[in-house]
Amino acid sequence: MKMNWKKIVIFALGVLTAIVLFFGINLYLALEGSPFEKWQERREVVRIYEEAYGQEFVVEESNFDFKRNEFEFTLYPKDDPDITFRTSLNTMRYKDAYGEVRSRSYIHEMVSEALGSDFDYLGYTMNVFEDRNSSYVFEPDLQRRLAMNSYTVDFSWDVEKIDSNEIDPVFEDIVSRIDDAIDFDVEELKVRSSVYDGEDYYFKDTVIVE
Repeated sequence: MKMNWKKIVIFALGVLTAIVLFFGINLYLALEGSPFEKWQERREVVRIYEEAYGQEFVVEESNFDFKRNEFEFTLYPKDDPDITFRTSLNTMRYKDAYGEVRSRSYIHEMVSEALGSDFDYLGYTMNVFEDRNSSYVFEPDLQRRLAMNSYTVDFSWDVEKIDSNEIDPVFEDIVSRIDDAIDFDVEELKVRSSVYDGEDYYFKDTVIVE
């Protein structure tokens, strides 16, 4: 019986193509995630935030974290595109990233206004951190969220040589300015500083509200 090599070759190429496609599709899904699941989760994330805050949200970027096997989304409220935040459907079960950004931004702005430019000579950097105490994940009322959670205002700057006699009065002045500017309820507000001279750090902190 004469073998039809042409058919055998075509069949072999077909099988090889199917194998390549199979592994290619699985590799794509492992690295990029399912487009359908991405669409589903994206829609659900937007729905939850829009229902919680009563406003429209826009998804700016979508990514798949293959290590965690989940989609992450960068969003912003349509009426305030400068406030962006990153979250995932899994993260939203225990954390409201948008609410945290709003609270931290509010405190950051309050502190910046309280200090003005009087301490710019320090060349400091300032960060605000939230430690959520409430069991409520979503609290759309900003003032209520501030009253339920704790915050740390962290300052850092460099000096040529650490001298507590020079650093402490500056820190105390910063704390006093912030204390005078607080006009809202907050569960706890801590001010912390870390000063570095190239070799050593000098830390100091105090709780203004507790």
